[in-house]
Amino acid sequence: MELLGSPNPPAKALITRAGLLGHDLSGPHIAMVGTAPDPAGGQFYQRVLSAVSDTLRGYRPRPVTAMYRGNIVVLWPTAAGGSAEAARLVQRTMTTAAGADATLAVYRPGDGGAPRHYQSYRIAKGALEIALRTGRGGTLVELADLGIAGLLLQLDDTAQLVEFADRTLGPVLDYDHRHRTELLDTLRVYLDCRLDRGATAAQVHIHPNTVGQRIRRIERLCGIELSDPSTAARFSTALTVRDVAQRNR
Repeated sequence: MELLGSPNPPAKALITRAGLLGHDLSGPHIAMVGTAPDPAGGQFYQRVLSAVSDTLRGYRPRPVTAMYRGNIVVLWPTAAGGSAEAARLVQRTMTTAAGADATLAVYRPGDGGAPRHYQSYRIAKGALEIALRTGRGGTLVELADLGIAGLLLQLDDTAQLVEFADRTLGPVLDYDHRHRTELLDTLRVYLDCRLDRGATAAQVHIHPNTVGQRIRRIERLCGIELSDPSTAARFSTALTVRDVAQRNR
């Protein structure tokens, strides 16, 4: 899909061609990227896409709807108004068509400048992936719901943040690479579980004592104590930065 595959503003020929179909690509659009559990396979996503397209058919300018890289994508023209209601409508339509709770991530670009459809899609796609990884599936997700991850997704240059993440997590990453261990994954779950070793053990399917051993190794490698709230927050932020950076590559 030309709009989502290039960082450049849409070409005049594409704007003209889309205009004949009722779309106005010259103005800003809100990006919505969604997914839903597929219970049966086959033509599942085509059915969901058709339901969304039919639901939005009467709006002007016409929203762009597409299946792109495994997700339902809607570009909602801000000129059509009612974007918050539209997002809820899309999420409900997907849920009804899928027969299961759909997840829809929404990104609303700022005013001014040329349309940035590609960037808006990338941000919304990143928000969707982070929402699913952090247990926020089956809902309508705004960037504000994702805390610091939502802010980081909007940055054009994350080089300094990536350096911070690599510096913070470097000893753990190096150890995992050299010894084929899973310290980083254990750290992620441990922080998500608010430093609860029993809950961490249940999620990663190992004994709580093994969790304790891994955490102590991480603390020795990095020269830190994760029981310190500021240290736990720093490592949690580093993991989030790394996740965002990987999705923006």
